[in-house]
Amino acid sequence: ETLLNYVKNQYVDSWRLRLEEIAFKAIRDKRFDKADRFFTKALKVESTNAMNYYRRALVRIKMMNYRGALEDLSSAIRFKENVATFYLKRAQVYRMLDVDFKAMADMNKAIKTDPKMAEAYQIRGKFRLAIGDRTGSRMDLLKAEELMRNGNIGGTELYGVAA
Repeated sequence: ETLLNYVKNQYVDSWRLRLEEIAFKAIRDKRFDKADRFFTKALKVESTNAMNYYRRALVRIKMMNYRGALEDLSSAIRFKENVATFYLKRAQVYRMLDVDFKAMADMNKAIKTDPKMAEAYQIRGKFRLAIGDRTGSRMDLLKAEELMRNGNIGGTELYGVAA
C-alpha cells in the first residue's frame, strides 16, 4: 500500500508540475485566460496548493477579475496563513474594490506576519497618505526606507521560478 501511494503521489506531482509549466508559458505569452484555465486544472489535481491559488489570483488581477482574485487570495491564506505577501496582495485587491477598512486590516496583518518587509510598509504608507493620515504615512515610509537600506526589501510577485 505504501508503494502504491508513493507512485500515485509521484504521478500527481508530475502532472501538477506539467500543468503549472503550461500556465507559466501562457503568462509569458500574455495569454492570461489560458494561464487561468491551467492553474484551475492544477488546483483540481492538488486543491490545497496555496501558491497556485496565489498565482491564479495574480493572473485574475491582470484579467481585471478582482472578485475571483479575492477568492483565490483568501483560499491561499486559508492554506498558508504565515505568508505576508498573500495578505499584501489581498489588501491591494481590496483597494481596487474600494473596501479600505479590509485593505488596511490586511496591510497590518502583512506587517505583523513579516515585520521586516519593506514593501508592506511602503504600500501602507502610500495608502495612509491617500486617506489623509500624513503622520502615519511618514512613519511607514521612513520605516520602509530604513528596512531597504538594511536589505530587507520583502516579497515580490511570486508567480514562480519559471515566470
